[in-house]
Amino acid sequence: MIETIGFVLTGIGLAASIIYYANILNNANRTRELQLEAQNQAEATRQAQLYMRVWEKWDSEEFLKNLMKIYTFQYENFEEYMEKYGPYSDQEAWLSYCIIETFFEGVGVLVKRGFLDVGIIDDFLSGDFEMYWNETEIIREGLRRELTPTWAEYSEYLYDKVINIRKEQHPELFQ
Repeated sequence: MIETIGFVLTGIGLAASIIYYANILNNANRTRELQLEAQNQAEATRQAQLYMRVWEKWDSEEFLKNLMKIYTFQYENFEEYMEKYGPYSDQEAWLSYCIIETFFEGVGVLVKRGFLDVGIIDDFLSGDFEMYWNETEIIREGLRRELTPTWAEYSEYLYDKVINIRKEQHPELFQ
C-alpha cells in the first residue's frame, strides 16, 4: 500500500511538473507573440513617421514651385535642355531639377532598403511621380549618356515598383 501511495504521489508530482512546464512554455510563447506584435507596431509607426517627413517635403511650397518650374521647361532634346536650363546657363532651373530628382532618388533608396513601403508612396504620389518621370525622360537619358550611366537609378527603381502597382491596380490604363 505504501508503495502504491509512493507511485501515485510520484505520478501526481510528474503531472504537476508537466503542467507547470507547459504553462511556462505557453507564457513564453505569448510573451514572444506580444514582443513581435510590439515590434510590428513600432515598425508601422516608424514607417508612418518617415512617410510624413517625405510628405512634408513633397507638400512644401518650395518643392511644388520647383516641380512646377520643371513642367514649364521647353526643349526638344538634351542638348537644347542643357543650353537653356543646364548648370552653366540657368542655375536656378538646374537646381529645380536637381532638388526634385534627388528627392525621388532618396525615396527610391528608402524603398529599396525596406525603410519605406512602396505601397504608401504609390497611394499618395504615384500619379505625380509618373508625370514627373515621363516629363524628364530626355534629361535623365541625356545625363546618363553624358555624365554617369547610373543617374537616377533609385528613382528608376522607385518608378518600376510604382508602375507595377499601378498596372496591377489599374490594368485598363496600360492597354
